[in-house]
Amino acid sequence: MDYYLEEFNARAGRALQGFTEEALESLLRYDWPGNIRELKNLVEAIFIDPPLERIAIKDLPEPIRPQGRTTTTLTERERLVSALFSVHWNKSKAAEQLHWSRMTLYRKMAKYHILESKLAHPCSGVEQADNVTSPAVPVTEL
Repeated sequence: MDYYLEEFNARAGRALQGFTEEALESLLRYDWPGNIRELKNLVEAIFIDPPLERIAIKDLPEPIRPQGRTTTTLTERERLVSALFSVHWNKSKAAEQLHWSRMTLYRKMAKYHILESKLAHPCSGVEQADNVTSPAVPVTEL
């Protein structure tokens, strides 16, 4: 980030001093599906209408700002499990539904310890095994 900040400071003749602590936390929590290009584009977009000294949370685009909850881990996990169930564990379709790359989907599955399951979706009315009570509980094959 510092590299791009320095680069755009030089191009625009500005002297932005970096990010506030809150903005930096938001940036670190963001998933970055576009990788480094997305980060570069974000810093460049901030320079269209830059703040005076430091980049604050209000200067960041809406998707990167915190959504009112301090942690999105449970919500993200629930969305992931629900998407997998809804497409019968077709990972390409689940990734597309979530607007993620397949690699991001696999990474999130590993992060939340989600292994493929042949169980029915809890909301489908089909009976399920005793070891899975809801999408908030790890889905694994035993």
